[in-house]
Amino acid sequence: ESADGRLVSRSQLEIAEADRDHWRERAAEAQAAAADAARLAGVEGRLEEVEEAHRDARGRLEEAELQRRAAETEAAAARAAAATSAAAAAAATARAEELEAERQRLTSALRQAEEEG
Repeated sequence: ESADGRLVSRSQLEIAEADRDHWRERAAEAQAAAADAARLAGVEGRLEEVEEAHRDARGRLEEAELQRRAAETEAAAARAAAATSAAAAAAATARAEELEAERQRLTSALRQAEEEG
C-alpha cells in the first residue's frame, strides 16, 4: 500500500525504490560537484592572490632595477668627475713643476749676472 492508501504492485514499488536510489545518487553527485566547485573557487581565489603578489614583486623588482641603473649612472658620473679632477690636478702639478724649473733657471741666471756684475 502506498502512503496515500493505494495498492501498489511489487514492480511499481521496485521501480519507485530504484528511482529514489537513482535520485539519491544524483543528489550525492551534485553535492560532491558543489564541494569540488567550492574547493576550485578557493584555489582560484588563492591563485589570484598569488598572481597579485607576483605582480607586486615584479613592480618592486622593476623599481629596484631603475634605482640600480640610476646609481650606476651616478657612479659613472662621479668616476668621470674624479678622472677630470685627477687630470686637472696632474696638469696643475706639471705646470707648477714647469714654473718651479723656470724660477730656478731665472734665480740661477740672476746670481750669475750679479756675480759678473
